[in-house]
Amino acid sequence: MARQLEEIEKFIIARILAGEFAVGSSLPGERELAGRLGVTRTNIRIVLQKMAAAGWLRVAERHATLVNDFWQTGDLHVLAAIVQHAQAGALGALSFIGELLEVRLGMAPLYARAAVERQPQEIAGFLEAAHESMLPGELAAYDWRLHLTLARHSGNRVYPLLLNSFAVLGQKMGQVYFRYSACRQATGRFYSDLKDAARRGDGPAAYSCTERAMRESIQLWQHCWEELQRAGGEEVADHGAPLERLG
Repeated sequence: MARQLEEIEKFIIARILAGEFAVGSSLPGERELAGRLGVTRTNIRIVLQKMAAAGWLRVAERHATLVNDFWQTGDLHVLAAIVQHAQAGALGALSFIGELLEVRLGMAPLYARAAVERQPQEIAGFLEAAHESMLPGELAAYDWRLHLTLARHSGNRVYPLLLNSFAVLGQKMGQVYFRYSACRQATGRFYSDLKDAARRGDGPAAYSCTERAMRESIQLWQHCWEELQRAGGEEVADHGAPLERLG
């Protein structure tokens, strides 16, 4: 039963995100949804109640179920579902990556400073493993582990939980991002600056270089996103394509 409920929820969420069930519109009735999916109305009702509690939906007058503006009313469960949808490779669902990077801009300098002040040797040692010959996939995985390492050593237990929510998507998009030489060069500068700060145990310097690098990554991702749109999303799936240069 649990698997069926999950499939029903994925079906409805995918159509909300695709715009088939538009914000402000009424969902098809329970009977119609049950018929389309070949499930019971009881299971449809269970899923709709769960989605309403998360902020996807609301029950209006005469028992109509309306699609909420989920970006305004949703919770972390909604965000996790959006991330899972993006991980499936739908190009339109990736448009919010820039916004996720802005959230990272608010967090990363803080956890980098705290980690360098608390565990400078561990951070410096981790950064010794970075090297210029890494392939995009290797660099994406390493960059993710770096941020998770910084978060874990920051002393704030919430940071790793937040980062783990985007682990698959972060590495998937990193493989696209690091195909571009400008992105790899900017990241190399960040690693060098952060390693220097860690060797000195200089938390403020770690904060400054991380903030600078995160701002630059937002600008670079915008270029990547424009390239993805021009390519129609082909680069999302084709991680083995030749390395390219932004510009």
